[in-house]
Amino acid sequence: YDVVLGGVRPQLGCQVHVIAAPDGHSGGWRAIRVSVISPWEDDDESTNELVESDAGFEAGTVVGKLTQTWASGGRINDEQNYNSDIINPDVYRPIAGDWVKAHLAIDDITLRKTVTQMEPLRKRLIEGKVTQVSFKYGLIDNEVYFSSEVIESGETKICVGDLVSAQIIESERGKFRWRALNVKQLPKEHQMLPWHMMRLLSSSSPALSKHKQLLMNKDGIIVSDELDFGILRPGDKKYITVWFSNESNEDKIVEDVKLVGNAAEQLSVELDRANHTVVPAMSNNSSFINIICHSSKLGRADYLVEFNFNTCIIGRFVKVHVQDPDESFLNTSLAVAKKKFNNNTKMRLRGDGNSTEKWVVAGVRPSFMRAVNLPQRLPQYNVPVDIRQCLIDATGDIELYIPDIEKSLSMNNYKVKFSTVLYMEEIQMEIDIIQYDMNASVLRPRAE
Repeated sequence: YDVVLGGVRPQLGCQVHVIAAPDGHSGGWRAIRVSVISPWEDDDESTNELVESDAGFEAGTVVGKLTQTWASGGRINDEQNYNSDIINPDVYRPIAGDWVKAHLAIDDITLRKTVTQMEPLRKRLIEGKVTQVSFKYGLIDNEVYFSSEVIESGETKICVGDLVSAQIIESERGKFRWRALNVKQLPKEHQMLPWHMMRLLSSSSPALSKHKQLLMNKDGIIVSDELDFGILRPGDKKYITVWFSNESNEDKIVEDVKLVGNAAEQLSVELDRANHTVVPAMSNNSSFINIICHSSKLGRADYLVEFNFNTCIIGRFVKVHVQDPDESFLNTSLAVAKKKFNNNTKMRLRGDGNSTEKWVVAGVRPSFMRAVNLPQRLPQYNVPVDIRQCLIDATGDIELYIPDIEKSLSMNNYKVKFSTVLYMEEIQMEIDIIQYDMNASVLRPRAE
């Protein structure tokens, strides 16, 4: 009781606050500090509510994964069953692998737990690109799984490359961690951006959402979206026309055109700021503005241009690709002949020497002899029987068997002398290892 605070010794059944730490010796937990809850704390209403909630901790909200599903219900974490009556099938249809949040209620008499409400744990609304489609299922961004039943009725056939919006939930479907509850193809005005920009703008960030709204047609104004100068050379000057049409009942005015960022380095706009461009309402006549490009920087770029109308702002990306004409010399001028030719074909391709037509002559790949690495094993040199018996069995002296062992080293006896020394060394190793022999011993397991 040396860790009890307040000088009050805890009794059986009283409530305490405990701070514990793992005990490395016993493998359990050891209390570091214990304080007894005083009786006056039990009179507080907020404390009573907390105690009642803690006493029924099995009731309330639980998080788990659906391990089994059937027509009339399913099972959460292989422990808790639920009935399908608590779920609206038009909103959510559970399948095995979904992560859900369920609300449990416990009967005071039978102590039986019942699921009263269940919903997906996490929901997200995304926009992405269809990367794979088959007869029964498809993938969005190679990350989100969807089946053919969740595609909204009335939609055209969804193909690979289409931009779609989907409501997804967290679910384990093989290697995928998200499943779509419904999939809807985006209208044309949502698909005006390149794919890498659309994926960037599909984030839930408020700043990116505002940027995405900028690029959409609004207030009945439709702005042409294919703004591409193509391939230019340094110093070229080219212009493209941006067309405006108005489907609303009021005339729209183009008050200003803003070049965002470093777009002014290569782009300029023909705009009469004194006499604003008017886009008439509900008319077949369209208005336009010319954007001029003065190519000065090599490479590709997507510049953002904002068109400020009197009621809204609409943005568009303008593509510029400036290429040096000398880059063409870096490309190969002749095609590579991958087809195998025989001798007659080679002579025919060479043709007449006076002809100016270029021909591709198929070459012959040189052949190289590859080095073959075979294993080279050393031969075995067994100890002669007479030397073994002489040294191990002690039947005689080694000098009697090999007289050269005592003579001085010379060119005539060095082979016999050194081979005998190697034999003696190997025999000595056998003698040293024999002392560890254990005859008639039984091996028993022993803890480390």
